[in-house]
Amino acid sequence: GKIVEISELKEQFLMGAINDCLGEKERERERGREKERDREPKLIRLQLPLEIMMKGMKDEREEEEKMKKKRNALLMK
Repeated sequence: GKIVEISELKEQFLMGAINDCLGEKERERERGREKERDREPKLIRLQLPLEIMMKGMKDEREEEEKMKKKRNALLMK
């Protein structure tokens, strides 16, 4: 009873995993073709959020610095 069920489950799991891998490979190939087609726009699309993020991080750091200075000034009094 139990032992057979477990090995059947294992087999199903392995088959599923293998199919996933094969499916993933197929999808990778599809994506590869798509990548060739739209590499340029993607780079541009990626660059913009990156620049916005970097600026955001810089602004945050500057905010933190201001807060630190304020805090220090208050502590000095």
